[in-house]
Amino acid sequence: MNATLPAAHAESATHNPAARASIARAVVLEALLLGLFADSALRSDALGAGWPVWIAALAATTFALARRGAAPLTAGQAGWLALAVTCSALFAWRDAEMLRVANVLATLFALVLLGLARWRDTVAGARVRDVIESMLRSFVTLIDGAAKWVVDAAVGDGLRDAASRRTPVLRAIALTVPIILVFGNLLGSADPVFDQLFSLPGVDLGTITSHVAVAGAFAWASAGVMRGVLVPSRTEPVDASVLPRLGKVEVTSMLGATTALFALFVGMQVRWLFGGAEIVRVTTGLSVAEYARRGFFELLAVAVLVMPLILVTGALVAGDEDAERRHRRLSIPTIALLGFILASAVLRMRLYVGYFGLSTDRLYALVFMGWLAFVFGCLVFTALRGRPRSFVLLSVLGGFATLAGLNAVNPERIVAQSQAVGRTGRPVDRAYLASLSGDAMPAVVDWLSRNPSQGTEQCDALRRLRSRWGGEAPEGIITWNAGERSGRRVVLEYLGSQAGVNCGDPPSTTATSPPR
Repeated sequence: MNATLPAAHAESATHNPAARASIARAVVLEALLLGLFADSALRSDALGAGWPVWIAALAATTFALARRGAAPLTAGQAGWLALAVTCSALFAWRDAEMLRVANVLATLFALVLLGLARWRDTVAGARVRDVIESMLRSFVTLIDGAAKWVVDAAVGDGLRDAASRRTPVLRAIALTVPIILVFGNLLGSADPVFDQLFSLPGVDLGTITSHVAVAGAFAWASAGVMRGVLVPSRTEPVDASVLPRLGKVEVTSMLGATTALFALFVGMQVRWLFGGAEIVRVTTGLSVAEYARRGFFELLAVAVLVMPLILVTGALVAGDEDAERRHRRLSIPTIALLGFILASAVLRMRLYVGYFGLSTDRLYALVFMGWLAFVFGCLVFTALRGRPRSFVLLSVLGGFATLAGLNAVNPERIVAQSQAVGRTGRPVDRAYLASLSGDAMPAVVDWLSRNPSQGTEQCDALRRLRSRWGGEAPEGIITWNAGERSGRRVVLEYLGSQAGVNCGDPPSTTATSPPR
């Protein structure tokens, strides 16, 4: 479906002042309702299904307003909107903190791509700079979109028209209310029971301010999102001709030096890969575990920084055939050497995990590195082969697929099983297992039940479990989270079976532990 046709319909509709004002007033009203709904759905420390419910409401409202404005969403836009709703739903599925943050960010990024699809024929043809520009536009629209809707709605004119038609009623109210207040106050002073009819309820200005701030912020944001989707952009994407230029000399210097540096590093890595712990100790004075821990995240940072280096230099040599050819010839060996660096980082992490076990941070870092390897592979087979417009879509879809895979496999369960099973001959960190989220608790409780202990480590684990899960469970659909509910159920059953274990806890430990 051609995405430019609906945009053209929307633009023609906006030329009609009455139609434009009608749509704008509908958007302002819906944004206010969404703000009020957000104030009730997202005001919770244990946020769960409130986030996907609010995103679904935003999506349904946007879809309905798009149809009303004679500019129905295209198949691509509907797809990104559905993806945003799906990512928000994952927030209510998994309890792991890192996954929940990633699911929220993925939801927001899907909304950015929804805005990008409004001013481009298809996201599949977008370049990296188009996505960056779309993010900047989305931010600007989020800031000023609500104000533009208010201007289009001519709210002031509407209020003045309504007031002019109801002048006698308004004048009557203005004259009557002061009279009732004066006489009511005097009569209330004469009779305490009558005074209760005119006493005002207690008002907490702090609470009111908080509600107004939250509702207003989300109403403003909702209006901004709908502005970016419903109103077509009238500006053209950034043209490569306005960017500064680089020539063959600069590209050769930058990428050539990077390739040489990577080659030197890879050559030195071969020694410890084949020489083992003795080479590491002699050459660095570090143990293998210390060496692995020291280098992994630095190597990961190198991989992250290489991507913008290649993309930016590639954009700055566009149009110069000699420079483009040199850029491709140097980028490919740079990426190949980076592959060895990533392999070295993975081996370091494998060694480190062998000594200290798998943690959530280490697992997420490995998964992120795998996605980076996929992105570099896309770069080699798209942008560096003259097809730059396929790179963004493949990388973005790969990122969403990776996030979906993480939610599906339950990373914290994997970490719990690795800590408990994969460390034969080493003591298990029971306290760390007890600190994991509800996603891991079925596996954690199963292991603790099959491996009872009366030592201090067992007591430490029990204290952590009681502190986190012993309080009141959050109630209602707004706070519902599948992982949290499942974890709480199995933990409370386990704590009930351990009620006779004396760890010297103060009597009020469980009773006063704050709810999660």
